[in-house]
Amino acid sequence: MLVCLLKAMTEHSAYNGKSFGAISLLGDEQAELIQTLSLQLLGAVELTSRRFAAGNAPQFQGDERDSILLSMVDVSTGTPLRIRQEPSFKQRYNVAASRVRELERLGIRPATTVPDRTASAGAELQEVIERRAWEIMREQEWVPSTNL
Repeated sequence: MLVCLLKAMTEHSAYNGKSFGAISLLGDEQAELIQTLSLQLLGAVELTSRRFAAGNAPQFQGDERDSILLSMVDVSTGTPLRIRQEPSFKQRYNVAASRVRELERLGIRPATTVPDRTASAGAELQEVIERRAWEIMREQEWVPSTNL
């Protein structure tokens, strides 16, 4: 989903000329997957023009982007997921959050969520981006086209 959000954001005029990064708080392997999928979906020219990089929080030390997408997705390996309360995880999160010039929150809701008609312009933009990201996911066949 994160890569689809990235593509949706690059397609929207509100993000013209903006730089992007993706930070995995869970490890280098996930960051490499994000980089690979981003390259497949957006292409090298687009990623280069956006100064896109995917990595871990320390790799972005001293290197800001206009928009940063944080990946905090974890998968259970048969045991319950532990809450990320250890100090090193909190430090990675703080470093990651400080690498972005304009703080935004893009959360993922099911595409069937009823829009809030009293929403601010920022919330409306968020909804447009999220809906487009869901469309991209379906186009890429990364999610079933039903039930969304």
